Amino acid sequence: MKIRERKRPAELWNAAACMGYTAIAMRRLGFGLATVWNVVAEMHSCMDEISIEDAATQPIIRNLEGEQ
Repeated sequence: MKIRERKRPAELWNAAACMGYTAIAMRRLGFGLATVWNVVAEMHSCMDEISIEDAATQPIIRNLEGEQ
């Protein structure tokens, strides 16, 4: 019997995973499905229009990382 090799998180990370985590977090915080759907759809649009580098430099991200 062959044991399935487990992938490291960096190998699994992609836009779908990002949107999935967002949807899960929003549902846990009590947001309705329509709101979650709208946010995830907007994220999809942003991912087409904004570079990863620009997204990573948004103030909220810097604050979460402990930067001022």
